[in-house]
Amino acid sequence: MKVYKVLTQKDKWFSGKFDPELLEKALNAYAQQGWQVVQSVSATIGGIMSSNREELIIILERDAGHQQKLASEAAKHFQSPPSNPKPPQPTNPFAKPSVQEEQSDVYKL
Repeated sequence: MKVYKVLTQKDKWFSGKFDPELLEKALNAYAQQGWQVVQSVSATIGGIMSSNREELIIILERDAGHQQKLASEAAKHFQSPPSNPKPPQPTNPFAKPSVQEEQSDVYKL
């Protein structure tokens, strides 16, 4: 199954000003997410109080399972915490430190 995304000049990438360099950056960013351009068209949009304007419309597609694939690949890079982590042991602030603890403190800065 395929999913689609429509990119226009009003997209967040352009901040109200269309720029071919920003379009290139947007397409490259979407390509990294698995999107591919399948169609681009120009549409004439009629204005109520002004003249008509041309708007660029780009249609992107990718496999519907692509997002799940990215998530599973990202999960491989992170290890999950142990299922039964050892709880921290309470300490007695008045207890005398052992010889080993005293020696380890010598090396701390």
